[in-house]
Amino acid sequence: MIKFFRKIRQQLLTENKFSKYFLYAVGEIVLVVIGILIALSLNNWNQNQNEQNKIKEYAVSLIQDLEGDIIMTGQIQRQNEDIVSRIDSLNKYIHNRKIENFSKLDLLYFTLNKPHRPYTWKRTTFTELKNSGTLGLIKNDSLAKMISEYDAFTYHLDDDFINDRIQFEKATDLSTKVINYNYPNLMEFRIKLLPTDNVRDYNFFESKEYLVAKSIKLELITKDIYQIQEMANSYSVLMMYLRIRNDDELPNLANDAKELIALLKETYIE
Repeated sequence: MIKFFRKIRQQLLTENKFSKYFLYAVGEIVLVVIGILIALSLNNWNQNQNEQNKIKEYAVSLIQDLEGDIIMTGQIQRQNEDIVSRIDSLNKYIHNRKIENFSKLDLLYFTLNKPHRPYTWKRTTFTELKNSGTLGLIKNDSLAKMISEYDAFTYHLDDDFINDRIQFEKATDLSTKVINYNYPNLMEFRIKLLPTDNVRDYNFFESKEYLVAKSIKLELITKDIYQIQEMANSYSVLMMYLRIRNDDELPNLANDAKELIALLKETYIE
């Protein structure tokens, strides 16, 4: 093809047909420009396809991460519900009760909770999306915004967890100034009291662990009703925080995750 065009140019120059040569030269330039534009378009198309394929891979991973977050937050909600239920029972128990009518073992039952569990977000895909710049390649502005807002919400909940954990430790510290925990079978008592699935389908108060602890004569550390009330107040503040998580923030986050999954599937999977 190049030899063909060269031959035409030489023939026109030889015959002194400069006007035709000029028109031919312009035409050749136009053809070259068109060829370059076509090549650039193909290159841009290939690049766009590669980017979209990459985003699709991220979408699959992101869906898996979001599904993991939903499961994890559900587990934390169940644990929070268990703690809230105990604190609510504690408040009802101490209401208008005289100090001599307090049972050391009942207070132990109400206050012996699992350590407050931190969130374990699946952030690998979120981090890669941000660090690689791929988040900016998502053409659906609503989707990109939802991803960013969801990620920010998880960090907000991490801050909430720190606040909740501080309150949990404060309440626990106050309980150690009220309740004597020196039961020889405390670990067995705790394991029986706090099964891993937070579901007690048996009567704990008829369990061997409870009956053994009940036979051990330990007194409350304090006889001051105000210390008991201070402990209960601290647990009540914790209960308020956990109810906010369970009634508002965690359900909203789970709904956001479900909406994100649906939009990711609609945009990149289906």
